[in-house]
Amino acid sequence: MKKYMIFVGVILCMNSCLVTTLNPIYTSKDLVFNTQILGDWIGGKIIWTFIKDDNNSYSLSYKECDDPINNPEEYSSCTLAEFKTHLVELNDEYYMNFLPTNFMNTENTFIRTHIKSMNSFVKVEVDEEMLRVSLFNTQWFESYIEENPKEIDFVKHEEGVIITATTEELQKFIKKHASDPEVFINPTQLKRYKVVDN
Repeated sequence: MKKYMIFVGVILCMNSCLVTTLNPIYTSKDLVFNTQILGDWIGGKIIWTFIKDDNNSYSLSYKECDDPINNPEEYSSCTLAEFKTHLVELNDEYYMNFLPTNFMNTENTFIRTHIKSMNSFVKVEVDEEMLRVSLFNTQWFESYIEENPKEIDFVKHEEGVIITATTEELQKFIKKHASDPEVFINPTQLKRYKVVDN
């Protein structure tokens, strides 16, 4: 079974800074849909639920819960964030762009970084049983742009960096650096919990 390498806009903060982007990483011609992503995925105290949305997109319900395996629907023990997501193909690799659509409270660390409706990205591997998420290495990016400030447009702010480049420029940057082993940190593993019908 082929594994898909995915970039995700807005994903899995885990108490670390994220580099956010003003523009998405896709245009309509780049979009694809993979049913293997649909369903529930659990890692630690986090549960992700992907369902099919309209026009080759997904809806993601992202919950941080005290006990997601035994009590994933108990909202009193969870914080919830919701996202519109798109799967993107660039140079035979797969990426995903996430944008927040709703949230119940700002205690959810996933949504807290994206209150300004910015995008961000991570690297993901998916198969039938496992979703592996590797955070984009913020330290690498900040060091890189110190040495190469003209490669991609960005602004610095008190919580980190926002990439202000166009979608096309962002895609070019991703393609150039995706295979660099320093660009992403070691993956977090989420196990398949259940499949959601198409």
